Amino acid sequence: MRQFYHLAHDSNRQNLESIVDYELGEFDDDEFTSGKEFLGRIPPEVKLWLSDGTPSDWLANPLSWPIVSEKLLQIICNKQDFAIQHLTLPVFRLSSEVLIERFLLLNPLERIDTVDKPGDLLIDFVFDEKSIPRDLHIFRPRKAEMCVCISGELYEFLRGKGLKGLALIPAKTV
Repeated sequence: MRQFYHLAHDSNRQNLESIVDYELGEFDDDEFTSGKEFLGRIPPEVKLWLSDGTPSDWLANPLSWPIVSEKLLQIICNKQDFAIQHLTLPVFRLSSEVLIERFLLLNPLERIDTVDKPGDLLIDFVFDEKSIPRDLHIFRPRKAEMCVCISGELYEFLRGKGLKGLALIPAKTV
């Protein structure tokens, strides 16, 4: 049976960089968690404020955006040409107000239906293995589009690559 994983920040590590504050102005960020391609541009009033800490390849943030390092994105893109969009984000170090240019928004454009969402947690959903194409390795679950999921094959590819701050939580599959 194929296995799938929910990508998340490693909540067991308290010393990692994270987005601790943000300014959106009038910008509507709903498109970043819809699983659809973002066709606009990020306006200049949008700012994400990064804490000091150990560099992380997946940033925890109060917006629930999938923010990844250039390193993680490059590893994913080296595996295969996936249906993803990535956007450069205006991330500034909170302590110095310096622009940090190594983070991007990861926007998978494929969405998959879930069989069930039995629990209260956002990641409590079940996938029907037969409904997921064999060549699909990164996607968002419908009804939980702020989540990003990967296949077991992509999980195995990511292992041992020295990624920090990334948790891979097994999803239920039937």
